[in-house]
Amino acid sequence: MSLTLTRNKSDNQMGTAVEGTVLVVDDTPLPLANLRSAVRVSTRLPAGATARLHASYRSQGLESWRYKFGDDVAQVRDFQLRMRTNFKDIDFADNTLSPTEKHEVPGGWELTWVYKNLLTGYEIGMPMPEKLQPGPLAGQISFFAPVSLFFFFFVLFILTTLDAGTRVGRFMLQDLLGNIVPALGRTSWYPSVIATSAVVVGAWGYILYIGTIDPLGGINSLWPLFGISNQMLAAIALCVGTAILVKSGKAKYAWVTAGPLAWLAIITTSAAWEKLFSPELRIGFIAHANAMTQKLAEGALSPELARGAPRLSFNDRLDAALAVAFMAVVVVVIVASAPPSFSIVMSPETLKLLSSYPS
Repeated sequence: MSLTLTRNKSDNQMGTAVEGTVLVVDDTPLPLANLRSAVRVSTRLPAGATARLHASYRSQGLESWRYKFGDDVAQVRDFQLRMRTNFKDIDFADNTLSPTEKHEVPGGWELTWVYKNLLTGYEIGMPMPEKLQPGPLAGQISFFAPVSLFFFFFVLFILTTLDAGTRVGRFMLQDLLGNIVPALGRTSWYPSVIATSAVVVGAWGYILYIGTIDPLGGINSLWPLFGISNQMLAAIALCVGTAILVKSGKAKYAWVTAGPLAWLAIITTSAAWEKLFSPELRIGFIAHANAMTQKLAEGALSPELARGAPRLSFNDRLDAALAVAFMAVVVVVIVASAPPSFSIVMSPETLKLLSSYPS
């Protein structure tokens, strides 16, 4: 009888250490013959005789323990293996046999494999628990720290924009409703503040909701609107800043905000116009909505895409309507603030003040 105990190459590479290997047949220790990656023992048994083999060893750094019946497909009879673990979190590797019996014991599990006549190409295996190594974990944390920091500032940017947009929307809505009900225009009246804030938050909350259920992903519907609204919000802020400079008697410095205002107004308005009426399907909201509706009517869409086509068309048309609303708000604010600012600049007092500045 010859028996060979081998070590996996992966275990050798991981620095596995094995000590105290003892093989005993019927209380007789057998000498070990060392091979390159295994140990071998041999003994003679009479024909038809049976013997009890006892094997023991201690290992360190072993990724998994495995019992292999033989190469390829092997047959074993009257096989019984009992394993007791000193850890609770057990698992079984791929292409291994599950135990026929499993009992929980204090501190671990007692597992048993019993087979009368087994023919299999699998083996018995148990992955060893891995201790937490702070080095690799710290390396991963350090590697992803810049990415996490980027997303942190990106989220802060999004939240700041939402906060500023909500405040501006609330002020504009209160100012509009104040023309109908004067009490609604008072920023110190809490019922008006709460009601208008709820309307504005509900509006952008609904836009966020339709983005999350968009069949092609929310980024397709939310990102264009975010870019347009963010730049138009900046244009409104510059418009207000220009009016404040003019009305405070500092018209000489109005170009500091009027120049970027003109640039933003032209760029954002032209970009919004392209998003509305561009015939390119990847750009134009209306063109993409019409194309989806036409393909759905012609039956040219796959079943999965056909189910989401109505939602895509609706989102495109809603985005188009909001882009028009954004452009209208910017135009109204600029048109409403331009005449008073122009009249102040062209007043005799302002012209006299401007001419008094040294050139």
